[in-house]
Amino acid sequence: IFENDHLIVLNKKAGYATQGGQDYERNLFTLLISCYDRSAVHIMHDSIYLAAELYVCQEFKAARLIQPAITGRDSFHKFYLAKVIGQPNPSSGLIDCNIEWNNNKKRARLSSPTIKDSQTALTYYKTIESNGDNSLCLVKLLTGRKHQIRCHLSQYVQTPIVNDTLYGSARNESESQGI
Repeated sequence: IFENDHLIVLNKKAGYATQGGQDYERNLFTLLISCYDRSAVHIMHDSIYLAAELYVCQEFKAARLIQPAITGRDSFHKFYLAKVIGQPNPSSGLIDCNIEWNNNKKRARLSSPTIKDSQTALTYYKTIESNGDNSLCLVKLLTGRKHQIRCHLSQYVQTPIVNDTLYGSARNESESQGI
């Protein structure tokens, strides 16, 4: 999307991992360090797997200045568009439901506040458009938990994000990215 001497903004394909791990041999970080000096690649993002937009700084000073604005909740307002399966009912609302991370399954699940590792999670969503089969939702995180949007939309609203196989959607190559 954009590149200068300090910053690269990429539109990353949904489902392509940002950074490696035991399950993600092919990832954007590995690709970037094959093109740029490893010490110059500082990835900043909000959502590791489904993110459509990603910021990569080519120097540490730029990364240090930009990172708080990207990850901070008070700096500016961030909204996400999520293409989901089905129609959310109700069509908009505030999801106030705790989330618990399961390290073995590498996914989040809805949880009770009484569970030890449960964290408060607040997500606002609003359906912008729907054709019955799929809906486009505007989503705003009020807290920042790992996989929060994915968990809340699939488990609380019962409308998983398109192509998010970890949270209940079937993979469909003909569909565009879900978030």
